[in-house]
Amino acid sequence: MRHKITGEIEHELKLRGFTLDHATSKVINYHTFKTMVTENYETLETLDATYNRIQPSIKGHVKTIKCTKKYAPIFQKAFLGPDRNTIYPFGYKH
Repeated sequence: MRHKITGEIEHELKLRGFTLDHATSKVINYHTFKTMVTENYETLETLDATYNRIQPSIKGHVKTIKCTKKYAPIFQKAFLGPDRNTIYPFGYKH
């Protein structure tokens, strides 16, 4: 998004299934996501995001549990072009 007054570009990343709190946003953000897609997509490097989850206990109390989720890029519907910035769908002919 571009700020109307200053013109500064701000990136907002939303991931389904991830709680993006302050600690998780340091691990998974736009820049790490972009690096995974453009530079490390062949190695399938994963990012581990640790966050706190609130869960009810059997005794009727609430407890906090540390959870870890792994995030990895998966290309199943397209492939990157030679410049690594262009995405082509499968079946595309140059």
